[in-house]
Amino acid sequence: MRNKFKMTGDVLLPRQGQELPTSLRVVQILFACGRGARGGWNNLRGIGTHPQSLPRKGGKLAAFTLAEVLITLAIIGVVAAMTIPTLIAKINDIVNTNQVAVFNSKVLKGLNLTKTAGDLNDTYSSTYDFLVNGLSKNLKMAKICDSDHIRDCIPYDKIKYEDKSGNEKTVNVSDIKTASKLNLKAPYTDTAAFVLGDGTPVIVSYNLQCIDDPDKAYTSLTDGCLAGVFDINGSRKPNKYLAK
Repeated sequence: MRNKFKMTGDVLLPRQGQELPTSLRVVQILFACGRGARGGWNNLRGIGTHPQSLPRKGGKLAAFTLAEVLITLAIIGVVAAMTIPTLIAKINDIVNTNQVAVFNSKVLKGLNLTKTAGDLNDTYSSTYDFLVNGLSKNLKMAKICDSDHIRDCIPYDKIKYEDKSGNEKTVNVSDIKTASKLNLKAPYTDTAAFVLGDGTPVIVSYNLQCIDDPDKAYTSLTDGCLAGVFDINGSRKPNKYLAK
């Protein structure tokens, strides 16, 4: 080994006309990338995060100034302030739409099961009678309240709802003893309330002149037998109900 190779500084070199074995070439590369003969890192280029591998500008390390960082953060804040409210509004619309769809699906299923059982007819004396002896057999209800005790089913003193024209109405819950308080006209007369199994409070009016059509499946709550409002906002206020 001594006859074939010589050391030059920190680097192992072969004698003239000879090549290093593979294992020693690796050693040579490591030495070449290590500390030079003068003790400096004069042989290291582009390895890891050594200072010589970092970008430089005018002989100094390049970096963002505090002013540039603050300006960037300010721009991000302005953009967020402009877009987040719109995004939240769209999300709320989607949530409300889904809540209405779920409610409609549950109630329509209950109505159609009541129809199939032959209990959707004009023999009921009141909306409360229909809920107790008709719909509740096919729709899970946690509680049912007559027109004099609607406040027992609705956990709010006042509710806001949109009528069929899209106008927002505010009404005292204790005053909703007749369908007219919900902007509903004849043949809807009295009212009653119930709480679904999932906790959704509902105020309804039953068409006492409802006549079951055996060839008709109910696909909408506007078909004529049942109308009312239900909570789409949970415990968050102001609460809004949708007239159906």
